[in-house]
Amino acid sequence: MGNGEVIARAGERADEPEYVVSLYLPSDYSTRPTALLPPWFLELLQASGGAYHTLAEAARGLKHPAAFAEVERYHRHHMHRAELEVARQAIIADIDKEDDTLQGIEHRMEAYGLHERLAALEGRMDIRQELPRHHNFVTRRPNSRRRRRGGPGGPN
Repeated sequence: MGNGEVIARAGERADEPEYVVSLYLPSDYSTRPTALLPPWFLELLQASGGAYHTLAEAARGLKHPAAFAEVERYHRHHMHRAELEVARQAIIADIDKEDDTLQGIEHRMEAYGLHERLAALEGRMDIRQELPRHHNFVTRRPNSRRRRRGGPGGPN
């Protein structure tokens, strides 16, 4: 299938059910401790273009079919991680930009003394309820259907 998975049949006949099976290299930790992958190998796995394709073709030529599947799986996940890292850096840059903008706004309000001019509002989180009606941004729309049909408050 090209993504580290193969289609297998439960039996030998063509009408047997098919199953999708993932290929993984066998792990045998009992014979020797595992070593870290060498830097040259990681460099080939993480490369794009010819260097990676050379590694993938060499893995395809090995006796174990899962070797190629693991190389492809690693490369696909590495590329996806790289794309996510680019997106993360863009988000961090946007957040930094907004932080700078907010600091500039705060500085101008401080320089103007806005907090001193509005000191009477200190400690008032219920301020919305006490502002004059034209400053109350909560809008209430009358139920126009009820009034058109002769409901309470509308024409009879």
